[in-house]
Amino acid sequence: MIVKDQKVTVRSLEHEGFYQGAHGTSTKHVLDEIRALFARRRAETEKASVERTKPIEAHIEHLTQIAPQVERRWREMQERHEGREPSIAGPIFYVIAGAGAMLAEAYMLAPSLDLLNVTDPLEQRIVAFVIGIVSAVLLHFAWETFQEHRFSRAKILISRMAGAGALVALIVLGILRGNQNAFAATITENPLGQFLHEFPLLATAFFVFLTVGFPLAAAFGLTFSLRDIHDWREYREAKARAESVPSHLIQSKKQLEAEKEKLIHDLKATEEEEKQWQHTYLTHYDRGQTIGAKQSPKWVVWAKALSLAGLALGIIGCFVAWSPFLLVLPFATLAAAYGYFRRQRIHPSAEEYFDLQNVRFSSVDEEPQPALFNSNTRALREPEPVLNQEN
Repeated sequence: MIVKDQKVTVRSLEHEGFYQGAHGTSTKHVLDEIRALFARRRAETEKASVERTKPIEAHIEHLTQIAPQVERRWREMQERHEGREPSIAGPIFYVIAGAGAMLAEAYMLAPSLDLLNVTDPLEQRIVAFVIGIVSAVLLHFAWETFQEHRFSRAKILISRMAGAGALVALIVLGILRGNQNAFAATITENPLGQFLHEFPLLATAFFVFLTVGFPLAAAFGLTFSLRDIHDWREYREAKARAESVPSHLIQSKKQLEAEKEKLIHDLKATEEEEKQWQHTYLTHYDRGQTIGAKQSPKWVVWAKALSLAGLALGIIGCFVAWSPFLLVLPFATLAAAYGYFRRQRIHPSAEEYFDLQNVRFSSVDEEPQPALFNSNTRALREPEPVLNQEN
């Protein structure tokens, strides 16, 4: 049976074909096994191809479905921005400016936190920065309620009240900061203290403007920069998808075509290999049927057995003085070797039988040449069985 293992080769088919041809067995069962083996290979090839092509087909179907939506989204982006890509430089500048405003706010409000028993300068700046950030975020959400109609009434009310509270808190901190500066200038006898006492409204307005202005600037920068960044990101994503979806669709279709062509080529290669196997088997079947094989002489069996027995006797010869019963081992070796090589001579394997080809040479003038056999034509005579007899 040629398909009893998975490592069948053309070389093993040569041995099998010659062996069975020399013994005159039928070729039907071997050819059926070859066909079954390659039918299984074709099925495995088609299964592997299906496992590769189905994901590609699913990807093509998905791209085909989303292609109209992607194209429509891209046209909407172009119409909204009049065919011009939104700028990203301005929003980034606004974000940087807002961050700078928050740092300035932190340095301005830091000394006023002595009132809250925060005396360390670093801690004062950190707390002041957090106060400025929170105020800017609250003002940002309050401003968003005036720009978009996507919030509920409760959220609008809460956002506006939080923004107003943050604004009032900043005004109070500005007034407090102005009074602290005036008091500190008076203690140090700084001329600025006299000016602040003579123009209290102007000094208060100045400090309130700085305290409120920095968070407002950060809130406005955050509001408009986030919207512009969002528009820029949407435009870029729509453009990238509008360019990538058709490209991926074309590549997937080409990949699917390549997989189908590969399947055709693999099946064709499998078919040609099957023909090669059948031809090899039938050729050597005809060869074995025509020339047969010659059994090795009997003396070779005795020579091998006696050689192994002599080797065993030479190995244990120096130990015979210890126990004469060791002489039984050479005789046992002789019997075992004779039995093994005799069986090998009478029942050689296909590979061993292939080496015993009975090649006969004859003169052209004395004997007619045997007819050339053709492995493609199977009208073969039934050969006489080759009997292995001992000499």
